[in-house]
Amino acid sequence: MKQRETTAAKKQQELMDQNMDLSKGLSENKMTYNVLQREKEKMEEENDFLKRENSRLLSYMGLDCDSLSYQVPTSNQGTRQDPGLVFGNPYSGIQESSAPSLLSIKKCPTCKSDFPDDVFDHNLALEQHLQTPSLSCPICDKTFSAKEKQIFEDHVFCHTL
Repeated sequence: MKQRETTAAKKQQELMDQNMDLSKGLSENKMTYNVLQREKEKMEEENDFLKRENSRLLSYMGLDCDSLSYQVPTSNQGTRQDPGLVFGNPYSGIQESSAPSLLSIKKCPTCKSDFPDDVFDHNLALEQHLQTPSLSCPICDKTFSAKEKQIFEDHVFCHTL
């Protein structure tokens, strides 16, 4: 009888310990749920704000949100579009008229700086650009103009990391 009583007491203690562990797990899960619920609410608020901002920006462009055709990508479209965009990019067909065309930009052969087309004489601009003192990275031979001294120093420092 005593042996049964001790085994029953041991079993009861094990069940009480298990109950305590489950109660701790439940309270931790409740706290996690509350944190995730608050985070979800913040994300929903941010999503609503971004939707309003998107509508506002589209109205500046003279477009209506409802007039844009959003399409959910199917499996064969998924390879052509950015996988992070669920509904595709609504701005993909829109180009700014003020953006310079790629043909109108000339590049410096030394430092790869851009010279827009509105520069009157590209050769003169290139000569003046090349005459300005430049800083060359001793590690990778990348060149920086003297005006970009801090960027040059940061660049060289990054090689040491």
